[in-house]
Amino acid sequence: MLAGIKSLEVTLQFLANDDEQAHIKRIGKKQVPFLEKDDGRYITESLDICHYLNEFDHKPILAPHASDTTLVDLCNRLATYAKNITYIRFPYHPQHQQDFPTDSAKAYFINKKESYIGDFKAHYLFPQATIEKIMPLINQIDSLMQYDYASSEKLSFDDIIIFPILRSLTLAQDILTLPQNIMRYLEHISQKSGVSLYTKYDYKQDLL
Repeated sequence: MLAGIKSLEVTLQFLANDDEQAHIKRIGKKQVPFLEKDDGRYITESLDICHYLNEFDHKPILAPHASDTTLVDLCNRLATYAKNITYIRFPYHPQHQQDFPTDSAKAYFINKKESYIGDFKAHYLFPQATIEKIMPLINQIDSLMQYDYASSEKLSFDDIIIFPILRSLTLAQDILTLPQNIMRYLEHISQKSGVSLYTKYDYKQDLL
């Protein structure tokens, strides 16, 4: 996201989700994302990567986090509940084909995530409890999104947290309709960054 907004020249490399050795060889553990710097060293935490990309060229564009954390807190709560409908769609969406090029890569992800959110098919068939938990949060978030960016008229570290969470909801357009302010925000950041929102997709062939 930040690399796109700053028009930085970066090379994206996709590793199959089940290719543990490719991760371990580089950073000693299975984790994404990570950034390899020009000197061959790696940065492995998302916010650390953003701090580096924001400042390495001495042209920072990110404002600090807002002093009022309400919006970020709501989005983090939303992310906790929304996993039940986003994780189950993640390995099947066509835009993730490079992350899940094989059935083995999909199975690896599914086995890991089912160990703590439960059966994917059950969540697909019975999403109502999750929807009832997340819709009040989504509506609260929507009411607070009155600016071009998350917390103000300036891009900030709040956007680094909030945009990925809200963008992940577009994986579930088959069951969710996002309200106006959230969609306006997502489309704005997508246009600025070049990070596409997810297209609507029918998961029946994959999850039934």
